[in-house]
Amino acid sequence: MADAAAAFLADAHGAGDSLLIVARESNWISIHRTLTARGVDIGAETANGRLIAMNAVTKVAELSRQGMPHAASFDVAIAQPVCALAAKGRVSIFGEMVDVLAELDEVDAAIALEDMWNTLAERACFRLMCGYSSAHFVSRRAELRLPDVCRAHTHVRSDADDPLGGWLLKRSQLGFAAGA
Repeated sequence: MADAAAAFLADAHGAGDSLLIVARESNWISIHRTLTARGVDIGAETANGRLIAMNAVTKVAELSRQGMPHAASFDVAIAQPVCALAAKGRVSIFGEMVDVLAELDEVDAAIALEDMWNTLAERACFRLMCGYSSAHFVSRRAELRLPDVCRAHTHVRSDADDPLGGWLLKRSQLGFAAGA
């Protein structure tokens, strides 16, 4: 996931986009390394307001009220920074808060958070890459909600190196999750 996110972000930065990265610490380390190797001065971009990095686990905790994301908290913690970046030009975002929730088997909360991102997209222009681990959809409950997660996105793909992800997506698209 981190490699795909880093490539997405590096290409976006090369095209002049501002970046918002909401990642787990382990993925941020990999993304940081790749962006730096591709010539992105993380310190300078952060200082000039073109790159904002947030910890996904911390943000989920900040946004959650009684196990669900809270709209007003999302507005302050996520929407306001996105709108500030969008006021300067194009914005590309990598986020894995939804996967933090999926890992906790809180798929309903992840879908609610996806809905908040989609509502934000109605008022700010940005490209968003959501990172999900297929391992977080192997429980029956999570697998049954996978079609809803997919519908919250304009594009869904699985990495070629992730046969489980490909299999789960195929089952989801063929309707097996609901009937098998």
